[in-house]
Amino acid sequence: MSRPGGGRRRDSGVSARTAAGLTTLDRRDDQYDWGLAIGEAEVRLLDSAEICPVSGKRPGPYCEHRKRELFIAGHVPDATCDWHQLVCGVPSVVYPEPVRGWTRFYGRPEPPVCTASADASLAITSPIDGAHFVLEPHRPPEVQRPPLTALPASLDLRWTIDGEPADRWVPTPGPHRVVVARGDATRAVDIIYE
Repeated sequence: MSRPGGGRRRDSGVSARTAAGLTTLDRRDDQYDWGLAIGEAEVRLLDSAEICPVSGKRPGPYCEHRKRELFIAGHVPDATCDWHQLVCGVPSVVYPEPVRGWTRFYGRPEPPVCTASADASLAITSPIDGAHFVLEPHRPPEVQRPPLTALPASLDLRWTIDGEPADRWVPTPGPHRVVVARGDATRAVDIIYE
């Protein structure tokens, strides 16, 4: 290949990343540790970690989504997401006070308020009876459970799917029975996973 001035460019066979000294030091599963090779010494520059894309913290038990991000070495978040919570038996996002004005302005949903009277009738609002769900093969089944909401929302709701506690149930193809109970009252719907 000709270069300005008439000389030929010689291909050194070195990638731009290697020429800059940036090398992959370690690879485990889908996690890379990026570093800088300086002679014999290796210095780690970046760390890879899974975070909650809403809070930017490490995922908590109620985070629906996760995202892998790169961080400057030593700056991976330590705190676990406390924005995703179980409120009145409903997974919800509870934003910290400093951002609540923003969330109201942009119409983000408020977490439910737990005010169940003893005589209020129980009703499942999600999933609806006869709902169909499609299992996505690229996602773990444990994160594909149906959304479970009932009215009135209260802390003492007990959810089961096919007789198993809903938080331990793993979706499989076929028909399933979703039951909510509060005290002596129970309601049920039938759903299908394909």
